[in-house]
Amino acid sequence: SQELLDAFDLINLIFITIALVVTWPLAIFVYSKLLLCKPYSTNYTFTLIVLNGVSELFGCTTFLVNFQIATFPFARPLIVLLSNKDIGYPMKALDYLANGIGLHTAFFVALNRCKSIISLRRKGTDSTFFFASTTISLLFASLKIIDLYAFSNHYYNETDFGSGPIFIPMIEVFDKTLRTITDIETAVVSCCTFILNVVLAVFLARRRIPDDRCTSENIDCRFKGERGLIITSVVSYTFYTFYFVNSFIARYYDITFCGYAQFLFLGLASLTPFWCLIIFASSIRR
Repeated sequence: SQELLDAFDLINLIFITIALVVTWPLAIFVYSKLLLCKPYSTNYTFTLIVLNGVSELFGCTTFLVNFQIATFPFARPLIVLLSNKDIGYPMKALDYLANGIGLHTAFFVALNRCKSIISLRRKGTDSTFFFASTTISLLFASLKIIDLYAFSNHYYNETDFGSGPIFIPMIEVFDKTLRTITDIETAVVSCCTFILNVVLAVFLARRRIPDDRCTSENIDCRFKGERGLIITSVVSYTFYTFYFVNSFIARYYDITFCGYAQFLFLGLASLTPFWCLIIFASSIRR
């Protein structure tokens, strides 16, 4: 019933908001350590992981502000403010930018893990890979910002839902060409990232390294160090896959429950990169 869906929506809002409030300070501390403290600061792999984690958290936060709370009466003053395009459009641009960077850096993190396990003997900082990944991620993420400003009109439709006035986010599309291109590109990147993580999961399942074989000089020890990062990539992207599939169903098949569950899956997908890093990458906790 509608009452149950409304309750589910409110619970999602409270749960993910609390999780974000708890996660942000911890993430700032841990990610600052990775960026500023050796040996992490000299390894661009961790810089890429930080970029992915921060963009995921920021994307969830901006989605919360721009869209999720719009359907709750208490958020009316904020949504009225965001209805001003001088304020609302930059906020939506930040949302698109963060989510776009998060999507593409997740692909490059998985690709980097695959590259690392193929060449465990090779040492390096991967600076070229990092800068190429960042540049490509920014370029593709900017396509949705171009669509936002040039080919669509985003606004809020105010309506009375019984408990008070709420705002429904609306989009008027003038030209679907760029939007179609970005949708296809998003689907392709998501599928490629999924495939890479399946490869990583299979590799991880087939390779077992006993602790007594690990020394600071051998390949097995280096693999043990990679294993935590591989698990982080696989598990966190599994949650993103749930979000992607749910969003696809909600958008193209108009399933009401999937629409209400979208923020829950987005929140879980955004939070898991950080928490998986803490749980599975033991060196980060030291």
